[in-house]
Amino acid sequence: MSTSASTHTGAVSATDNPGSGAADWTTISVVSIAHGTSHFFQLTLVPLFPWIQAHFSLSYTQLGLALTIFYLVSGFGQSIAGFLVDRFGARLMLVLSLLLAGVAAFGMANAGSFTMICLFAGVGGLANCPFHPVDFSILNARVSKRRLPMAYSIHSVCGNLGWAVAPLYMVGFTQLLGWRQALMAAGLVAVLVVALVFAFWRQLDDSALKQRANAQQVADPGLDASMLGFLRLPAVWWSFVYFAVFAAALSGFQSFGVEASRKLHELPLAFATAFLTVFSISGAIGMLIGGAVTKVDSALDKIIIAAFAVAAAMAVLMAVVKLDPLLFMILLGGIGFITGLAQTSRDLLIRRVAPPHATGRVFGFVYSGLDAGTAFAPLVFGGMLDANAPVGIWIGIAVMQLLLVAVAWRMGRLSKPN
Repeated sequence: MSTSASTHTGAVSATDNPGSGAADWTTISVVSIAHGTSHFFQLTLVPLFPWIQAHFSLSYTQLGLALTIFYLVSGFGQSIAGFLVDRFGARLMLVLSLLLAGVAAFGMANAGSFTMICLFAGVGGLANCPFHPVDFSILNARVSKRRLPMAYSIHSVCGNLGWAVAPLYMVGFTQLLGWRQALMAAGLVAVLVVALVFAFWRQLDDSALKQRANAQQVADPGLDASMLGFLRLPAVWWSFVYFAVFAAALSGFQSFGVEASRKLHELPLAFATAFLTVFSISGAIGMLIGGAVTKVDSALDKIIIAAFAVAAAMAVLMAVVKLDPLLFMILLGGIGFITGLAQTSRDLLIRRVAPPHATGRVFGFVYSGLDAGTAFAPLVFGGMLDANAPVGIWIGIAVMQLLLVAVAWRMGRLSKPN
C-alpha cells in the first residue's frame, strides 16, 4: 500500500484496499466460490433424474418441464435482479440468492409430488436470478483492470467446477442415503457459503461503480443515464441473443447429452456417468488458459468465432460418426475446452458495452438470455429422446454453435475496446 493511501485510510489492510493484489484475489476468490455455488444448484436436480423419474413415474418431457420452470423464473427475474443490484448493492442480493437456493433444495427434498418439485424448481430459479449481475458488479467495482481477464476466467472456471462437482456430490449422497437426503446435503452448501460471504463482507462492496458512474455523467452530460437507457444500445440486445443461443446448445449437453450419447455410441455406464464431469473440467482448463492469454483490448469477437466454428464441427462428428468410448471422451473434452477458451472473451465483450451506471442491469439483462435459451431447450431435446432421435440433439447443438459464430461477428462490429 502506498504512503498516501495509508495516510488517508488509516489501518486498512491490504485485503481491504481495492486494486491491491491481496484485495483483488480475496474478492475474486469469494465471488468465484459464490458463482460455483450457483452452478452447483443448477445441476442438483439433473443427476437425480433417474431416481425422481422412477419415484414419480415421469417421462423425459416431464423432467424437462421442471428445468423449464427453473429457467423461465430465472430468466424473467435476472433482468429485474440487475436493477435491484444497481439500486441496493450486490452484497445483499448475493445473500438473498444463497438463502433461496437453500430453501429450494430443502423444499425439493421434502416434496411429496412432482408438482412440489416443480414449485421448488421455481424457487431455485428465483435464487439463480441475481448471481451474474451480482458477481460482475463486484468484480468490476473491486478488481483492477489488468486482473479482470483472469478474474473473469476464474469466475467462469468455478462455475464449471460447480457443474462438475454437482453430479458427483448428488449421486454420491443418493447412493449412500437416498435422493431426498442428497438434496438436504445440497441445502447445507448454501448455508456454508452465506457464512463465507459474511466473513468477507467488506471485500464485496461494489459502491465504487456508483462513483465511476457519477464521474462519467459529469464528464459527459449528454450520457443517457436513465434506468432503461442501456436498452437503446444494439450491442446489448445482440449480447442477449448470444447468451440465449449459447444456453440452448449448453442445455443439450447438460440435460440430455448423457442419454443421447448412450443411445448413439452404446457407452458403458461408467463413461456416461463421467460425461458432465469431463465436459466441465475440460471447459475449466480452457477458461484458465483463456484468462491467461486474453487481454482486455484483444480481438475478442475473432476468438469466439474461431472457437465455435471448431466446436460445431466436433458436434457434427459426435452425431454422424460411430465413436468408441475413448474417442468420444476426447471429442467431448475438446468441445468443452474450446467452449471454455472463448468464455473470457465473451464476458470481456459484454463489459465493453456496459456503462458504469448500468453494470448490474446490463449483465442481468444479457445473462437472462441464458435462462431464455435453457427454458425451452430441455423440452425440445427431451422430446427428441422420447421420439428416439438422439442424433437430433448433437445436430441441434452444432446448429446453435454456428449461430454463435454469426452473432459474435455482429457483436464485434458494435463494440469498442475500453
